[in-house]
This record gives sequence, C-alpha cells and structure tokens, in this order.
Amino acid sequence: MVQKVLEVEAVSVRFPESDFCLHPIDFTLHKGEIISIVGESGSGKSTLLKAISHLSDENAEVKGRVLLQGENLYEMSPVTLRNKRFTAFSIVFQNTREYLNPSTTLQEQLGEVLIKGMKKSQCREYAARIIREVGLKEEDLKKKPAQLSGGMVQKFLIACAAA
Repeated sequence: MVQKVLEVEAVSVRFPESDFCLHPIDFTLHKGEIISIVGESGSGKSTLLKAISHLSDENAEVKGRVLLQGENLYEMSPVTLRNKRFTAFSIVFQNTREYLNPSTTLQEQLGEVLIKGMKKSQCREYAARIIREVGLKEEDLKKKPAQLSGGMVQKFLIACAAA
C-alpha cells in the first residue's frame, strides 16, 4: 500500500469581511506523487496553500483537517509546526521577493535553512549543488535579492524548499 503523505479533508476558508469563500476541498497526496494547484488569478490557490500549511491570515476562518504523515497540522504547537515546515514540507508562494531578507546574500539565507539539517562544513558544497540544480549559478549565491530577476528569486526559493 502506498504511504499517504498529505491528507486534506474538507478544508475551507472564509473571510468575514469579504465575499470570498474557498469551498471545502479534499485530496490525498501519496508518496511519490505530485499535485499541481492551478486556477485563475484570485481563485484561491494561495489561500488553499496557506490554509494547508497553517499560515492563513488572522482574519481567515479555516475549517477542516490537514494530516501530514498522519499528524494533524492544526493540532500542533507553533514550535512543532515551525519545525515541520523546515523538515517535512515547504511551499513556494507567488510574489516571492517579499519572503527574502533584502540585506543578506543568498548564501546567508540558504545557509540558515541548511544549518538546521547538516554540519556547517557541508553547507557550502550542498548550497552550490542545489543552486545549480535549479538553474542558477554558484556565483549567484553572493548576490542579494535586489540583484536578481523575478525568475531567479523563484528558482532560489525552490532551492530553499528542496533543501
């Protein structure tokens, strides 16, 4: 039997001050599968992903259940949930530049992610490898976010998520 990695059960989101409502959504992601969330602008793609990852805006009314490897994300403590985000799953949102620190290099920012799972001596080599895998150059690690195109920022955040 294929292992269930993510189970989304009747997840819905409502914003009291708006007419927008994300109707209940159900799906299961099994080990080895990839699911794409597609839709028109404003259709709720980011709202769904924020709800799944427990990152919704404070005014959002989120209902349903999200199980990550059998554990309910909505019942986890903030510390446990934060650790899960760094070890078990990652999300790359649109408008990605706002998620980066403008005053530090990509090397420093990727290093903050990598140091959580490996020795400092291994980080530089791994960072160079993963940057190349997403289509960036090793010298891009010396740049700050403002020196990158939007596509380069997206690739860098994919590298962070994959790390």
